[in-house]
Amino acid sequence: MTRYILDTHILSWFLEKDKRLPDDVRESIEYMQHEYYISVLTLLEFDNLQKLKKIKLHYSFKEIIEQLKNANIGIIFDISVNDLDILYNLDFKTLNGKTHGDYMDRAIIATAISRYYTCISADAKFRHYRKNGLQLLEI
Repeated sequence: MTRYILDTHILSWFLEKDKRLPDDVRESIEYMQHEYYISVLTLLEFDNLQKLKKIKLHYSFKEIIEQLKNANIGIIFDISVNDLDILYNLDFKTLNGKTHGDYMDRAIIATAISRYYTCISADAKFRHYRKNGLQLLEI
């Protein structure tokens, strides 16, 4: 069975029932057709983005956790030495003259590579990490 790790946008779209998440992906998650996970870093990023007023989630932290449980989406709480080794060795990608320095993105990418999970993302920057071994389902 394929294991997926959802990036922050995808989880946000899933929780908020946002139309940008394709129906086939939403249904796959809802019907638990595969194993789905998020990194605890995604929850930290939610907190940061909300405090910076870059996103508005309509759920409290406890409600998010409850929704994850109901959808059978696992949370990866540990950061392994292998995850960190891959993170430390990921090159900073320069895209359109800008360095992709988003630490949370890079940590999620490293976790996916380390654990051989396929990352589901709508972020065009993620595709540049395929050369590093990232398996990607791009939305």
